[in-house]
Amino acid sequence: MEVILLIISNNHISSFTNSIQSNKHKHWMLQLFIGIEDSLNITIDGNDIEGKCIIVDSNIEHCFSTGEKICFTMLIEPTSSLALSFKSKYIDKIKGYGIIDIHNNKHTQKEYINFFKNHDEKSYLNFTNSMFECLNVTQDNYTVVDKRIHKIMQRLNECDCHDHSIKKISNMVFLSPSRVSHIFKEQTGMPLKSYILLHKIQKAYFLLLSGKYSITDAAMMSGFDSASHLAYTNKCMTGMNISGILKNSKFLKVSNYSKI
Repeated sequence: MEVILLIISNNHISSFTNSIQSNKHKHWMLQLFIGIEDSLNITIDGNDIEGKCIIVDSNIEHCFSTGEKICFTMLIEPTSSLALSFKSKYIDKIKGYGIIDIHNNKHTQKEYINFFKNHDEKSYLNFTNSMFECLNVTQDNYTVVDKRIHKIMQRLNECDCHDHSIKKISNMVFLSPSRVSHIFKEQTGMPLKSYILLHKIQKAYFLLLSGKYSITDAAMMSGFDSASHLAYTNKCMTGMNISGILKNSKFLKVSNYSKI
């Protein structure tokens, strides 16, 4: 089975796969793991964790190998209500992760089977909506309330990626770079520099998803200095080589659940 990587705007990036082999890494996104066939084994902060459904908090070191088991994994944008729901319901603040006790849900399994028959947006959304309902989490909007931070996030969503400097971003909302960085961290829980890097990675994947651009072109168009800079950043954030992901993947672009 090949990786099927789904890119969903700024809300999440997810995949069904039996071929992940990641090195130790950490990132500012939450990461959800669900064993489709069996329980999973994940190393989190040096501890071996086993479970059918595991959610890892932002900035927590982890590594993971699927072996031959089919796994669903989702990287969740940390300012979304989906991330907030997982944090409040399931993540142990001290441990930095949560093991979710899920029962066999026949409806979710039916939607999973349907997705693999069709490989389309509608069946994917039916699967994830069923899964979120089973887990009792919501994904309808963003948690940021400050209008200035909303504006920054929206502009990054729409930007041409020519200039990601914090000075330029702070000028949008008439604040100093230090002040806007402070408010952004306060509102989102993550540094502005890290959010910009996340945005650039997402933009690079969208360009690569189109099939029109090389890794070098996608890197430059999304604001990286070079293809190697993109590759290094991706390796740090996912624990995997971007060339390997592209070589072994099929792609499906899915609309985001909500907009800022």
